[in-house]
Amino acid sequence: MVRLTAWWREVPVTALPDWMDLPDGLSAAEYEALPEETCRRIEVVDGAIIVSAGPRRLHQDIARRLANALETACGLTTLI
Repeated sequence: MVRLTAWWREVPVTALPDWMDLPDGLSAAEYEALPEETCRRIEVVDGAIIVSAGPRRLHQDIARRLANALETACGLTTLI
């Protein structure tokens, strides 16, 4: 793992696996051959592999607090 240092914190960056370095992109057949766990973590758009990391705990906490504040401001206090 490589660590990049920004002015506010260090950010861990993982090197891409060799199978992700495909000059011609990823075909449908190649995608189907990947393990299911790998397919859950990637998206293929026009052959380009896009990896989205899961949200961190802080992100989830902030999102919930924001949702609570919006619900309170709109008067939504019961679940539909």
